[in-house]
Amino acid sequence: IAELEVQLESESQGDGALRSIDEVLRQCGEPDVLRARDALAIGVAMRPSLRVLRSAWDSADAMKDFRHGRKLLDLLLRLGGEYIDLLRGGKPDAQARLVFAQDVYKANESEGVKNCEDCVRQRTFEVDGRQVYMDRHLGIGNSPDRRDTLRVYFEVIDGEVVIGHCGEHLASTKKV
Repeated sequence: IAELEVQLESESQGDGALRSIDEVLRQCGEPDVLRARDALAIGVAMRPSLRVLRSAWDSADAMKDFRHGRKLLDLLLRLGGEYIDLLRGGKPDAQARLVFAQDVYKANESEGVKNCEDCVRQRTFEVDGRQVYMDRHLGIGNSPDRRDTLRVYFEVIDGEVVIGHCGEHLASTKKV
């Protein structure tokens, strides 16, 4: 990650966007093997508007076998880039969410999840001393195989994206 951060700093343009993320990953070796935690670290390094809670780092650490780190990185870059920029520019969430594929971004959870005490508890995170329920999320995959499925739960607070979870599919009222 330290090597990636050096590359990111030297490769970034004035707006913080890389000319080629794939090139940076290639220079650091094994571009096809990007762990969830590494994708999260690169995303934060490239997008200052992303704030990651300890709970998200911990959940990403638990996803050592996740196979779609490059896709996760792409989603995080969109989240901390185009998505938050649109919201900061006054666009409604319904418009900002269009930077993601329809099956990737969910603005909220089902009523069943909202009425499930355990589900709500899993989606509630401490942010600056207060409890925040996060139901906005990005999803990769929908398989019972945790190597192919990951969820990123977040909330926009004071103009930044606060990520509370970046890991396995959380409890729901239906089987995954």
